[in-house]
Amino acid sequence: MMLVATDLLLYRSSLSPVWPQDQDLSKLSMSPPALLAELQSQLHETQSSLATPADKARMLETVIAEHEAIKREVGALRQLVEKRSGT
Repeated sequence: MMLVATDLLLYRSSLSPVWPQDQDLSKLSMSPPALLAELQSQLHETQSSLATPADKARMLETVIAEHEAIKREVGALRQLVEKRSGT
């Protein structure tokens, strides 16, 4: 499948800009150490915001695994009770 210019323009228009539109362009004129500090701060904020959902997902996976183990145990106990009550 060949992409034509209109396809590329549509694709490009669907991408979000690297710098948000309301971004203060004065940051571009910051000194390298100040810019680096700003980028590190943004990276830390992003990592922090992603860590919470990831931690919650891991906790949920643990709870689901425990739930499945309990279901298996209850099933095994049910079979034992049915076996003994049937004899």
